[in-house]
Order: sequence, then C-alpha cells, then structure tokens
Amino acid sequence: MGIWKEITCSKLAVAGMLLVGSLIVIAGIGPFICPHDPFEIDLDRVIAEPYGPKAPSRTHPFGTDDLGRDLLARIIYGSRVSLQIGVLAMVIAVGIGVTMGTLAGYFGGWVDMIITWLMDTAFAFPAALLAIAVMAIVPNPDIFWIFVVLGLIGWAGIARIVRGRVLAVRSEEYASAARALGAGHVRIMLRHILPNCTAPLMVAATMNVAGNILTEAWLSFLGLGAQPPIPSWGLMVTEGQAYMSTHYWMCLYPGLAIALTVLGWNLLGDGLRDALDPRLKDV
Repeated sequence: MGIWKEITCSKLAVAGMLLVGSLIVIAGIGPFICPHDPFEIDLDRVIAEPYGPKAPSRTHPFGTDDLGRDLLARIIYGSRVSLQIGVLAMVIAVGIGVTMGTLAGYFGGWVDMIITWLMDTAFAFPAALLAIAVMAIVPNPDIFWIFVVLGLIGWAGIARIVRGRVLAVRSEEYASAARALGAGHVRIMLRHILPNCTAPLMVAATMNVAGNILTEAWLSFLGLGAQPPIPSWGLMVTEGQAYMSTHYWMCLYPGLAIALTVLGWNLLGDGLRDALDPRLKDV
C-alpha cells in the first residue's frame, strides 16, 4: 500500500497511468466503439472525381484514407496492434534479461564473464540497424516476427540493470542468512534477491514498452513491420505522406496517436522511478 501511495503522489506517474489506461481501454473495447469497419473500402470514393481522401466530417471525425477507410476506426484498431507488440516484446525481453542478469550477478566468475560478453556484443550492434536487418531477411514480416525480434534485441539493457542490482544485494545479511540455513541457489534468487530488483525492473520494463511501440511504428513506416491491410500507426503515416500537403489528417492523427502513447509510457516510467527510487527522495 505504501508503494501505491508513493506512485499516486507522483504527478508524472498519474499522468502516465491516465494515458496508458486510456490506451488499454480503447484497445480493449475497440471493436464495440468503432464507428465503421476499419477494413471496409469505399469503392464509390475510390472511383469518384476528384479522387482523394475525405476530409474530417461528422460521419468520419478523423476523415478517411485514400481508399475511403475510416481513419478513426483504423487508429482505434491500431492501438491493439501497438499495445500487443509493445507488451509482448517487453515480456520476452524481461524474461531473458532477468534470467541472464540474475545468473551473472549471483554466480559471478566465468558465468558473469560469458553473460557480460553477450551483453556487450548485443550493445555493439545498433538496435535500429539490427531490427531492420532481421526484418528485411524475414520473407513475410508480420506481428509475430516484430515482437519476437524486438524482444530479442531489448534483453541486454534489462539484464545489465538486474545484474547490477543482484550484485548489490547478494551479499546482504538476509541472503547470507538464507545461505547459512541451507537454502538452495534457486530459492535464494527467487525469494530473497529478485524481489529486491522489482523497482528498477518495473521502470525498465515500462520504458521498454515505449521503445517497442516507437520501433514498431518506424519499422512499419519503412515497410518492414505490419503489412497492409493491418491498421498499424506507422503504416498509416507512410500511406499518408504522399498526401501530407493536401490531406494533412492522414499523417496527423496516426502521428499524434504514436506520440501520446509513447509519452504516456515514458511518463509512467519516469513517475515509477521517482516514486520507487529512494535516492531521488528528499532527505
């Protein structure tokens, strides 16, 4: 209860929770609130003269794209794609990162040396170029490959954070007492060490979701992410860039959706860090 009070007292955390909570609600009830079918093509509009997207109106509050599809409906469905990729990629990265970081920090020696070498190798390759290279090799990139690739790329940063925290707490008195009482390595790591890594891990995981959503957006913008007709925000920006000077809404609204979503997750991460890190509190 004390941790929750600290979090709710942080304005950044509250603002982040409101934005992230709104995204989750929209993604969850999207099919029930969509005013139109996001995949329905308006053939009359496609063959109409002059050809082009419809401007925002009462029927289409965010306008339509070049195929006459309702932009608001596609943005609502796009929130499900972004949330799915961001969270699933984070789960993969956290699973690998926590395992590797805990083993490296707890056992040390050659285990730490090998895992540290793997982390340094992962950091040596720019994540953006590595994501582009892997997605370009995949014959038919889809949502599954996106979150798998992002998860495999993002584990090293989380592993480094966990390793540092485990190094700090493995020699504490409660860990030594558990070891003296005959507790096994797995029990000590799970019951006494990992719970003390929760605060920095929560912050890292939250930031990781924001990074994954942004990476998916520009991968889709480059044509290496979600493929048509999936309503990905990055793909929608790509489709609208040819009409940017005449039909601004095709780029504006998907771009705002990306910006607000990433902002929400980053604010939540900053708020959690301020609330959970005792070094940032006034003495």
